[in-house]
Parts: sequence; C-alpha cells; structure tokens
Amino acid sequence: MTTCQVCSAAVNDDDLIVLEGRRVCPACKPLVVQQLKEGCLPPMPSALPIELAEYEFGYWELIKKTWSICRQDWPAIVGLQLLVSLPSELLVAMASTGDDEHMRPSWRMTQYLDSFVGVVAVLGIAWVVNERVQGRSLSFVEALKKAVPRWLPAIGTNLVMGLIVVLWALALIVPGIVYLGYYTFAVYVVALRGRASTHALNYSKGLVKGRWWRVVGKMVGLFLPPIVPMFIIAVPLAFLPQSQFVEIFRETLNDLLLSFCQVGGALLFLNLDAVERKTPLSAITLSGVGSREPGQMGTSAT
Repeated sequence: MTTCQVCSAAVNDDDLIVLEGRRVCPACKPLVVQQLKEGCLPPMPSALPIELAEYEFGYWELIKKTWSICRQDWPAIVGLQLLVSLPSELLVAMASTGDDEHMRPSWRMTQYLDSFVGVVAVLGIAWVVNERVQGRSLSFVEALKKAVPRWLPAIGTNLVMGLIVVLWALALIVPGIVYLGYYTFAVYVVALRGRASTHALNYSKGLVKGRWWRVVGKMVGLFLPPIVPMFIIAVPLAFLPQSQFVEIFRETLNDLLLSFCQVGGALLFLNLDAVERKTPLSAITLSGVGSREPGQMGTSAT
C-alpha cells in the first residue's frame, strides 16, 4: 500500500499513477490533470507524508521521525520556543534578584506566568508537526497564528487537568499519576481537534487507555535524546562565573532542546489518533473529526 500525495489515501501500488512526479490515486487523477491544463498545479510537498494509520510507532521509530521533523522545521520550532522561553527566563531572572525571602512571591508568580505562556509554544509546535506529517511545512508566523486562538482554551484545560490530578493525588498518589498519564495529549487535542476542558481530557484518555504503559514510557523516553547535549553544555558553563546572563542562556538552551519532546508528543498523538480511527490523515480535520471519542471507534491497539 502507498499513500496518494494529493488526498493521503492508502492505495495499492498498481492503482497509483505518477503525474509530474506525484503519486496520484485514480480518484484524484482528474483534479491533477485539470490543474496541469490550467497551469495551477500546487508545488510538490517539501517531504513525503508520514504514514500514521498503519501501526503504532515503536520507540526508536518515534525518535527517528521526531528528529526528522525537528531537522526540517527547526526555524519555526526554534522561533516558537524563543518567543516564549526568552521573555520568561528574563522575567525569572529579574524576579530572582535581591533578597531571596523578599522576592520569593514574585518569583512564584513569574513561574506561573512561564507555565501559562509556554502553552503557546506547545500549541504552535503541534501545528508544525501536523502539517509536516502531511508533507507540508508551516512557518513560524503561520504556526503562531494557529496557536494564539487556542491559547485560552488550552490554559483552561490545563487548569481543569491540574485540579483533577491533584484531587486524585490527595486521595491516593497512584491514581494521580495514572490520570496524569491519561491526560498526556490534552494540549494537543486542544490545538488540533478543537476541543477543550473535560472534552479534551476525555479525548486524550480515550487514546491512552489500553496502552498507558507504552504511551508513558515513550513520552518519558523522549526526554533521553535532549539530556545528552544538555549535560555536555552544562559542563563548560559550570566553570564560568555565575551571572544572570549565563543562567538565562543555559535555561533558554535547555528549553530549545526540550522542544524535541514536544514535537515527539505531537507526533505520537497524531499516530495514535490515526491508528484509532483507521482513516487517512486527510480525513481527520479540525472541523470534521465527528462526535465520537477515541476508544469508541471500534478497533484499538492495546
């Protein structure tokens, strides 16, 4: 089976037609031929779409595909992360100056601000990944435009998630951890599926349920590749005189490296969502996902 480069449908190799370097299914052939005649054929995608619905990615395949996306779309990813990380680190540095006891409340408020603003980067990166798996690139500005309208719903969803997790953790520690794993994809649901609050949380839980250990294991494993360069960078910085500039530089660089985890999380979400639905990615759109949650689609990888 091969994917049509126009509609992303899975088609037998014998049924595909090659037109102007594109692999086209019979259903899309008339459209492409008409576009050729009119001279308005869209440019070739910058990369082939990533097959998502065939099977659940293993850990090493997830790492490989995540690195491929980071390598291709690093300008947009770096731009989104710097837009959030650099101002936040500057505010943290300013709030941490002076007497520690006196500045502690201000520092805490800055940390909360960092968490709220940081959601924008996650939302934007989710859209960058969403476009890349379809063979398209998204610029920093385009990703930001898609992220900003979902910012408040994402913050609201995180607040609801935090409340639920804390309540479960107060009752018993283990249920709090379990539900934190269930809600792994909540922000990605807000970004790419247009849902929020408990609807986004239930959507995420539907994807994770039945594969909790695999999902949590892969999400934790996504932190391993950034750890090595973070350690290598931290060693020489430790010998420099301590200053706000060094601290801001180190924390900002760490945030950039940890973008790898956000890219991998978005890719894993899209993979599991496509596997759950068993449909081409082109059929899963923000405006046409339907009313059913994952876990209600029938077949599910467990």
